[in-house]
Amino acid sequence: MADIPLGPWLTGMDNVSPDASRDPGTPVDAVNVIFDKTGGAARRRGFSLLNAGPGWHSLWTSPKGRTFCVHLDQLCSVTFNGAMTATPLYTLAAKTPLSYTEINGDVICTNPSEILRIDLDNVVSRLGMARPAPPAVSVVDYGGLDAGRYAVAISPMRWDEEGPLSYAAFVDVPQNGGIRVTVPGVEAGYRIYRTQANGEQLHAVSGATPGATHSLGAQPIGRAADSIYLESLPPGSIVRHWRGLALVARGRIIFWSEPMRYGLYDPRHNFVQMAHTVTLMEPVEGGVYVGDRDGVKFLAGPSPKEWAVKAKSGVTPVAGTGTTIQGSILGGDLATDERVAVWLSEKGFMVGTASGQIAEVQAKRIRLPDEQVEAGVGAVVVHDRQIIASIN
Repeated sequence: MADIPLGPWLTGMDNVSPDASRDPGTPVDAVNVIFDKTGGAARRRGFSLLNAGPGWHSLWTSPKGRTFCVHLDQLCSVTFNGAMTATPLYTLAAKTPLSYTEINGDVICTNPSEILRIDLDNVVSRLGMARPAPPAVSVVDYGGLDAGRYAVAISPMRWDEEGPLSYAAFVDVPQNGGIRVTVPGVEAGYRIYRTQANGEQLHAVSGATPGATHSLGAQPIGRAADSIYLESLPPGSIVRHWRGLALVARGRIIFWSEPMRYGLYDPRHNFVQMAHTVTLMEPVEGGVYVGDRDGVKFLAGPSPKEWAVKAKSGVTPVAGTGTTIQGSILGGDLATDERVAVWLSEKGFMVGTASGQIAEVQAKRIRLPDEQVEAGVGAVVVHDRQIIASIN
């Protein structure tokens, strides 16, 4: 009996084309098979169980190799050395999945209950700080201030980060008097702001030790307060980093932080509302791809204030399968030195270029079942030149 030749399968799997038009020998289904660029096939390497038991989810690795996951309600750091070791770092408020991104060496992660920062030492803290209560103020008979009414406010300080400004407390000061200010003991430190006599603009005048009382007099005033209308960036289901901003998708709203101040946003302006719950948010150089049940749009422009919403695809993305990769991984016309967005959809993997163009690279060959697209939640892994998505 003559040998039956197998391959090469240059087009990979095809479960869309009719039998009569499908290339001879093209596989209709393939399980645990990898097709290479020449059409050759190899069995995917098997899996080794590293950790058993319920409650494990949200495994993520940064581009620099830092790895985290969630076990029950514990955010854990993960190391692999023949076995998987998970070290608890922080007790989460909820057991819902976490989304991660890396910003300047820190890892920012969020779920709908909280948004957190993991520093290089794996110390976990809340990203951003709550607006403090107005400080307690009173008059002292020394200080050299001009007579008049003064407004005093404080903002919390942590590391190099400044939080939202408190609402002002007011005090009437006699000629040559001063102001005694007592700050709370919640944060690592505070900055005190005050106006001139009968003025409206708050200016920085002093640092403040938590829980202590400080005296304000006629010392020089500093910069004007710029966080008076800012709030802590809200948590959400997806977090990403783009052009010096932290982006958070929460329901059908996308929020963005102030530039280089990732824990703060302006609730008056720093948001855009989509039609449905956002399940995909992947930034590239020219904008941000945003997906919901109606398909994918591209928020095009150099900053959120200049975004133009452009409908790009009516194909629903699979939640949780979005990522960005270096375009050089791709072949043909899609190969580029820029990063591109990739996600799984009903029509297989789709690619969003840095300029806002979408390529349905597997649309002629792949269809996923409707229930996997509409109700499924996925995960994606990029390993060398392979992009693998799984759907639960």
